[in-house]
Amino acid sequence: MTKSEFKNIINEAFRLSIAGRTARRPFWLAQLVYLVIYLVVFPATSVLGLVGAVISLAVSLYLMAVSWMLLIRRLHDISKSGWWSIIIFVPLVGLIALVYFGIAQSTPGTNSWGNCPSDAELVKALEQN
Repeated sequence: MTKSEFKNIINEAFRLSIAGRTARRPFWLAQLVYLVIYLVVFPATSVLGLVGAVISLAVSLYLMAVSWMLLIRRLHDISKSGWWSIIIFVPLVGLIALVYFGIAQSTPGTNSWGNCPSDAELVKALEQN
């Protein structure tokens, strides 16, 4: 992974917007980034008492918000409304749906939420940065 590709993944992972589409690879790499943050922040803040609890809560709320927005953009990429993201709150069904949404193939071309964020377009965008 190149430096510019990593930068693009980080930008996609922390973009505070539901507009547009997110392809499979950036979606899963962003999930990996979230996991690493959780694995670093929570053990580190557990020794800080109340301050650590406040930091953990703030990080958790922020990561929940950006990951939900990322899921909505992923749903847009497979031509589904963001309202489908509510299904993740149904036990077991939500987990299965989340995996399906993450591995489903992008809708080619343009849909209601924009152009297809194909790997070719990603490479072209990275070369311009």
